[in-house]
Amino acid sequence: MSNKQTNFWYYTRKERHATILLMALVVLVFLLPALYRLMVPTTSSKDQVTLLLEAISQFEQAPLDSLQTPVQASLFNFDPNTATRSDFLALGLSTRCINTIIKYRNKVGTFKQASDFSKIYTLPKSDYQRLLPFIKIAKRTTQKNKIRPEANKEVVLHTFNPNHVERSALKQFGLPDQVIRNWLRYLEKGGQFQRAEDLQKIYGLREDDFNRIRPYLSIPTPEKIPQEEFNDSLDAPITRAIAYQAPKTQVRVDINHATVEEWQQLYGIGPSYSQRIVKFRDKLGGFHRIAQVAETFGLPDSTFQKIKPYLDITTGPETIAINVVDATVLQQHPYIRWKEANIIMAYRKEHGPFASLDDLKKVRALSADLILKLSPYLKFDYHNDQ
Repeated sequence: MSNKQTNFWYYTRKERHATILLMALVVLVFLLPALYRLMVPTTSSKDQVTLLLEAISQFEQAPLDSLQTPVQASLFNFDPNTATRSDFLALGLSTRCINTIIKYRNKVGTFKQASDFSKIYTLPKSDYQRLLPFIKIAKRTTQKNKIRPEANKEVVLHTFNPNHVERSALKQFGLPDQVIRNWLRYLEKGGQFQRAEDLQKIYGLREDDFNRIRPYLSIPTPEKIPQEEFNDSLDAPITRAIAYQAPKTQVRVDINHATVEEWQQLYGIGPSYSQRIVKFRDKLGGFHRIAQVAETFGLPDSTFQKIKPYLDITTGPETIAINVVDATVLQQHPYIRWKEANIIMAYRKEHGPFASLDDLKKVRALSADLILKLSPYLKFDYHNDQ
C-alpha cells in the first residue's frame, strides 16, 4: 500500500476524539425521547384530548366579567326604565347583566316598582341590595278623561255621527282596538244608534270612555233628514223608514211565511224594515216565537209593540244537525259567532257527538243564555235534512 493511501485512512488523535464525541451525541439524541418518558410520566392521547375539552368548557362557562377590566363602581339615583348602558356600567354591573336588563325592557316591559329590578336573574343579590336605595322609578302621569294622542301628533277632536264613523276617527278618541272592532261589527250587521245611551250596547266599552266621547256624539233626528234622501235599500239608516206611509187597514201576518210586501202592510213597517226582518228570519232558519221579531237590527220596540197583536206563527224554524255540520255552517247562524262555532267543533271532535242538549251544556265556553236561544234550532241525530 502506498504512503498516500496510508495517510488517507490515518486519524490523528484530535480527529479520533471528535469522531467519538459526535457518535455519542447522535446516540444521545435518539435516546432522549425514551429518557423523557422514563423521567416525566405522561398521559395518553385520549387523556390529553379530555383535558383540552375541559379547559375549553371552563373558559366558555367562565363569566364575561372575569375577562373585563374591573370598573370602579359609583352610586347615584337612576331609573332602570331609562338608564343607558354607560349608566349601568358606572353602577358596577356586568355586561351580561346589562344585556339582560335591556332584553327585559324590550320584551317584558317596564319596571313598575323598585322590587321588580330583582327579576333580573343575572343580577347578583349583593348588587341588588347595593342598588335598591338608589332606584327611583318615575311615575307615569295618567290623566283621566284625556285623549291619548299619537306621539308627536296633535289630535283635533270633533263631533261625529256614531252610525257613520271610520276606524281612524275612533282611534283618535283613545278607544281600545277590541272596542273599535265591536263597534264597526255592530254597524256592519245593521245595528244603529238612535241615542247616545245605545253606545253602551258595545261590548267592552267602559263607562269612563263612554262619558269621555259622549259630548262629541251627534245623532241626527228624523226631522233633520231631507225627504229626497230617503230610499228603500237595506242599508238605509233606521230613521229613514219613517218616510214610508203605511196603509190605512191592518192585516195579520204569518212571521215565518210573509213576504217583504206582506210585511209592509203593517203600520210602521216600510221597505227597509221589511227587508231586514225577512233577512234576519232567513238567517235564523225561521222564528220559533213572535218575540224574536223584536231582535231585528234597528227595529224600534215601539214599532214592534204596535205590530205584535197582528203577528201569527204557524210553523217552527228549520233545525241544524249539530253532529253533522261544520263550523262554516254554524257561523252563518246569527246567534253563533265564529269563536263559539270553532269551540263546538273542537269539543265534538274530542268528546264525540252530542247526544242531547245536556251534552252541549258541558261546553263551558257557551253561556246558558246562548244554549237556551239555540235549543229550538238544534237537532242531535246524525242526519242533516237541510
